[in-house]
Amino acid sequence: MSDSTNKSTRPVTIKEVAEKAGVSTAAVSYALRNTPGVSQKTRNMILKVAEELGYKRNPAFSALGAMAHQHVANRKGLPLVYVRQLDRHGKDIHHQERFDGMQAGCKRLGYHLESVILKTEADQKIFLRGLSNRGICGLLVGYLQDLSLLQQKPLSRVALVSAGWFHFEYNIHTVRASHFQSARHLLLEVYRRGYRKILVLQQNPQERSSAEDHARYGGILAAKAEIGTLPGGWMRLVQRPANDDLPAWKKILSLRKPDVVIGFEAADYSSIQNAVPPERRPLPFAAIEVPPGTRCGSAELSGMAITEFEAGKHCIEWLDQMIRLGEFGIPKTSHFMVLKPIWIEGTTLPHNVQ
Repeated sequence: MSDSTNKSTRPVTIKEVAEKAGVSTAAVSYALRNTPGVSQKTRNMILKVAEELGYKRNPAFSALGAMAHQHVANRKGLPLVYVRQLDRHGKDIHHQERFDGMQAGCKRLGYHLESVILKTEADQKIFLRGLSNRGICGLLVGYLQDLSLLQQKPLSRVALVSAGWFHFEYNIHTVRASHFQSARHLLLEVYRRGYRKILVLQQNPQERSSAEDHARYGGILAAKAEIGTLPGGWMRLVQRPANDDLPAWKKILSLRKPDVVIGFEAADYSSIQNAVPPERRPLPFAAIEVPPGTRCGSAELSGMAITEFEAGKHCIEWLDQMIRLGEFGIPKTSHFMVLKPIWIEGTTLPHNVQ
């Protein structure tokens, strides 16, 4: 029996070429597509190894990659799709700030971003048929109630990056803002500024708890462990009242008498100032996560900046890299890019001079 008869009919992969040539998969991709990124000597060596192994490029992937390069180079707006499903309550879970970042990233790199909500099974079938027909080569995956969508064959022909703030279950690349580090850094900054009677608001349990809420709570506990005991002071976690429940705010602040409150948004700051006696206003305040420049009246909130806009831009950059390297479908190993939180020096958290 000949050697060729014994050989597997399975196609040779880029990874196998890379291992045989002793280079990275990215270098193999550059060489096979005849694009800059490797020297001519390395390119020739890779092409020789690929020929020896009998490597053949997938025609669909080759055409897709060529289309991506042509559109991006000419800024013609190669379409990318941000796809998601409704949750079990029929709600569209959508983070507008990160979506705005995605759009900014697409504008910079020459893509056109479309938003698709799959409400029914019929929507999903139409969507899957349209992927190849319309030349779509990249998907940003948002909330999915039915994760089996990722196993559909058409998705094996497109680059995938998670929109990044809902699911950990599926094994695709994503970019995340670290809610854990936001909460931890904020509490340490409050302590560094001399505050010792620290009141931390927690989300009302009647509101939907999320992975982000648990991450923030973990960051607070980590900072508390680093700080240790507070001589002459304390740190308390209390449930955040509804913003219009003035009696509840007054009860919490009169009982605890904090010298600083850590909350979430401008509405918290407003409720706190309305609830404390005039002689204690303005009570120092810092937000765990707040967009830069957030104001409440004449005050600009101090706190950790939400980096979702930047995360959205990085999602597009990562997806662009996957398209250029020809990495389609669910990867064998996924990676998380975690963005560092940013401190915003507003006016609501002065250094404690007491």
